[in-house]
Amino acid sequence: MLKELQTRLATAEFVDGRITASGNARIVKNNTQLAPGSALADELGEAVLKHLRNVHDFVGATLPQRVSRPMFSAYTQGMEYGLHVDSGVLQTRQGPIRSDIAMTIFLSPPESYEGGELQIEDIGLGNHRIKLAAGSAFAYPATSLHRVAPVTKGRRLACVLWIQSQIRDPGQRRILADLDAAANKLREHDPNSQELKLVLASYHNLLRLWADT
Repeated sequence: MLKELQTRLATAEFVDGRITASGNARIVKNNTQLAPGSALADELGEAVLKHLRNVHDFVGATLPQRVSRPMFSAYTQGMEYGLHVDSGVLQTRQGPIRSDIAMTIFLSPPESYEGGELQIEDIGLGNHRIKLAAGSAFAYPATSLHRVAPVTKGRRLACVLWIQSQIRDPGQRRILADLDAAANKLREHDPNSQELKLVLASYHNLLRLWADT
């Protein structure tokens, strides 16, 4: 799938990325993106969503209730996205989506461009600079101040999307993700163990208590 995305995006027509920004984000955004609503954007976006539905780590970590249509962005030399926070509620063709979690899927090999790190400033998470291998994804609370550092060489391709989670609170999501990971490890060792049953009981009882559905 990664190769197909890279091939299709290599020759695709990109437009000014500010068309999807609002408020202060519009002032600090300087990139291009695949035209939202275009046939290619819809086709590739649906392919990404179909793939994510089958990625256990994605589902376990985010507990998605609604997911925005993916956007495909490109940064070339001199482009960046200044420090900003994402809109709390996104107005989409599918209706409003509360942006609990933001996710960036890196599509360019990190050695193919210089700069362009995703930089996150968060009181709870600390400051982070992220530049991952092509095909890797990074999800983080959409409440975080973040930016894309200036690209000084090459071309940075990425896919970005937002998730409205069944669990609003990031601390509660982390607890459920940890329990889910523990259950997976126990299942590998002994799918009928009493320990697994207890972990799953705790997971589902907390999910029942916290879920916003």
